[in-house]
This record gives sequence, structure tokens and C-alpha cells, in this order.
Amino acid sequence: MNRSLPCAFALLLAGGGVASAASDYTITDLGTLGGPVSAATAISATGQVVGVSLDGSGNARAFTTGNDTLLDLGTLGGPTSYASDVNLAGDIVGDSLLKGRFYKKTRAFLFRGDTISDLNTLIAPGSGWTLTNAFGLNDDGRIVGGGTDASGNQRAFVLEPLASIPEAPNPAAFELQPLGTLGGPTSVATDINSEGTIVGYSQIAPKFSWTIGGPQWGDARSTPIRAFIYQDGEMTSLGTLDDDAEATGRRHFAPASYSYAAAINEQGWVVGTSSLSGTERAFLYADGEMIDLGTLPLGSDIEAIGPLPGVDIDPITTFENTAPRPKAAKSRAARHRDQDDAEFAWEDDEYEISDCWFLPPLNSHASAINASGQVVGDADYLASWDAVPEPHAVLYDTDGILYDLNELIPADSGWTLNSALGISDDGRIVGYGTAPDGETRAFLLTPIPAPVVIVTTTTPTATGSDLFLIKGITRGKVSKVTWKSAGKTRAQSAIGTRRWQFRAKLKPGRNVITVQAQGNRAKSQPKKVIIVRR
Repeated sequence: MNRSLPCAFALLLAGGGVASAASDYTITDLGTLGGPVSAATAISATGQVVGVSLDGSGNARAFTTGNDTLLDLGTLGGPTSYASDVNLAGDIVGDSLLKGRFYKKTRAFLFRGDTISDLNTLIAPGSGWTLTNAFGLNDDGRIVGGGTDASGNQRAFVLEPLASIPEAPNPAAFELQPLGTLGGPTSVATDINSEGTIVGYSQIAPKFSWTIGGPQWGDARSTPIRAFIYQDGEMTSLGTLDDDAEATGRRHFAPASYSYAAAINEQGWVVGTSSLSGTERAFLYADGEMIDLGTLPLGSDIEAIGPLPGVDIDPITTFENTAPRPKAAKSRAARHRDQDDAEFAWEDDEYEISDCWFLPPLNSHASAINASGQVVGDADYLASWDAVPEPHAVLYDTDGILYDLNELIPADSGWTLNSALGISDDGRIVGYGTAPDGETRAFLLTPIPAPVVIVTTTTPTATGSDLFLIKGITRGKVSKVTWKSAGKTRAQSAIGTRRWQFRAKLKPGRNVITVQAQGNRAKSQPKKVIIVRR
């Protein structure tokens, strides 16, 4: 599923930084609707991208891709619109301002075919509801979002399709179902999967205790908001990463404790953002556990990231004695993916780089997750101790490591990727970044296919010789070819699509040789070659 939050467009002017070396993705500039800024917020299984762009008049307009260009979806009468999500059928949801003197009335919309419709006209009249925002929809056409109920409270909703949308607003095309809250006055739904499981965030009921000075509000340690999952008619809080920090005795100085869910995939895994000891951290919620996805590691030049001037601390010693956060996150990820995590030695309560007192707090946020569990979002990048942290688009991959996407595109692209907001099940990623001309624009990242090994020839070098010549070719982005025989492993360089060959000494009888190509991160499937030496 692809999710983005409505605040994303407001962050488009953040950026900067330098792209680096490896390339696992090609990058496509999606352009704009005539203005200088655009952002892609979601991508469907068919590769259809939606988002928001400034037009030539400076108004923010929802767009979709088509015929190698961006198509303006229009508005509900006002100057602006915003597209949040798109499904397999090409239906798009979002919100738009109505025409009015002050343009303050926001309404949720559905774009189907070539028509934009106010969702308030597609539900039964007399409900008392005003649907203000639509944030997610699934392939069955169910839509989730937020609006105001008859009492004027902001509440989450789901729209269940009743029939195809008629030309006239009656009869209703959707049945409105309120989702309730976690005890507080407000809630918002952000995403829904094919099973109908919904995620979002809600205020909880604040608790208070009596003191001599009167009642003191407690659990509203500032903003009592929690991520929720809604299933079988019941809304359940996912808690926060601060809850785990307190339970394990980790340091906790934050006055606030909150979380919000951004997206859910078909397996029921949820991603979002939670407070953690005064920072914001991307999380993955799976199998009843909220996993901290961490932040980006510091730059390779650790000597450049030292203590403040006048502070006598050796950064080399400090960093050598600091456990990298990805190890702990990788261990927990392995557990919920049923992988063997025996190789991961670090405990969750080991020190982190971000715990070093002389570094500024570093944040991360998760925006979307696909069926295989790949998560995208953004995280603070810190180039040096005196630099201002800046957002970089990130990928939390199935190996349990958080990658800076700027390191996975061509080094000479000229782009700095600031945030990734959507990811398809086949791994295509959309978001926004700083283009080579310095403007902020929507991008599409397309994965470079994993390398392939093809063995073409296996012949002895001479009659009766135990030395065999194995030849073949590799296809795709390849850095080396590795072969193994009788417990021995050898490697040779192979760049791009090219021919390769090696000589292997074989014993009499049946010999198994395994050949594999290595890309930047991906490996080819192992190719086993059986050679019988007589």
C-alpha cells in the first residue's frame, strides 16, 4: 500500500545535500504542472503515480501521470487540490477546496475516469457528516479518511461502496461507517488494505491524578495521540516507542509521547512515526511489536563529526565503542520475518550513535510499505557536527537495514532525494527531491533488475585433464562473479553484461560448481552446474 501524509507538501522547501556512489535505481524526473514544485505521493501496482504540483499560477493542484506527462485532476471549485492515494483501477482520492470567498472549506474527493466528485455528494444525505479528507483506498474501492460528525468532532471514517457511481448523487454510492476513537475527541484514518484492516491515529482519553494543587493531567504528556489499527469493529492502540523505552529502562527525557500510523500492507504490517526520548522515529509494527527503524548512520568521515569546540572527547574512540543502531533493528526485524538472528550480537539496549550527547537529535519518518515489507520515508542526514540535519529519502529493506536512497542512485544524477512517500509491490518508489536545477520536483525510482548468470560452456582444457574451463555471460548490473567448488570460493570482476570464464580443478566423478553474480546489493540466483569427470 502507498501512503503519504497531507503535511508532506508543506515540507517541500526542505532539502540540500550530496548524492553518492552506488546505483540500484534509475531516476525519472516527473516534472510539474507548470510551476517550480511538485511531489509524488503514491504509486499503484500498474505504475500510475499521483501527487501534487504547483501550476503556472502558483496554485497547488492534484495530478496523475499519463502519456509521459502530468494531468491536472482539477478541483471542487476552489483553487487547490491534493491527491493522496491511487488504486489498481486508477481511482484517486484526496481533498480540494470548495469555491468560496475565503476558500476555507476542504472536501474529500474521488477522481474516477475523468471526473472529480465531492465524496459528500456520494453518501446518503442527512448523516450530519462533512467528509474533509480522503487519505487512502484499497482495490475494492473502500475509502478512508477524516471528517467532522454531527457533533462537530473530527472523526475517522470508512466508505463502503454500494454500487457504481451514478450520474446523479442519489441513490448514494457509498455507505458511511464511523470508526470511533481511542477515548479522546478526534481520530483520522490514513490507510486500508485489501482485508479491510484500517490504520490511522486518534487522541486517547487523558488521565489525571489529584494533588494538593488540584487535578493534574497525566498521560497527556503533551499530545495524547496514538497510532491505531481497526479490525473487526474494534480500534486498538499500537502504543509508542516511548512505552518500550520505559519498560526496558532506557533513558527517557521527553515531555511528549505520541505515535501515528501512515500505512498498512497486505500482511497487516503497519508503519508510521513515534516519539522516542525526544526524537521522532520511523516504526514498523508487526506481530504485536513496534520496531524502531532507526536513523541514518553518520558520514564515512567520522573525524569530521566530533564534539563541540573546547570539549576534550576523541570521536574515534567514541564511535568505536558505539553499537550501530541497524544491528539492533536488524535483529528484531529478523525475528518477525522468521529468520535466524543468531548472528546479531548487539542487544537492543546497547548504546547508539544518536545517544552521543554532543550530536543533535536525529529523526526519521515512515510513509509507506509494500507487500514484501519494504518501507520508505525520510530520515535526518548529518554531514558534520556543525551542520544542520537535513531530510534524506530512505528505504528500510527486507534485510533489516535503513538505506539512504541517495546512495542507491547514479552518483552523477545531480539529485538529492528528500523524502520517499510511496512504494509499489514491485519496488518502484516515488517522492520528492531537489532536482539538478535546484527546484523541488517529484521523482520515480525504478529498481535495476537483479543480475543473471548464464553458463554456456563446460569443457576440459585438454583430453583427460582434470582442469575444466567454464564459460558464461552475466546480464544486469554486476560487480563480480563468484564460483565455488569443493568448498573453495573464487571471484573475478565482471562489469555490466559481459562474458566471463574461469578454470576449475575437478575430482573424478560428480562435481557441483555454484556460480553467482553480485550487483551493488542484489545477488543473482545461484546457478548450479554439475560436471561429471570420467
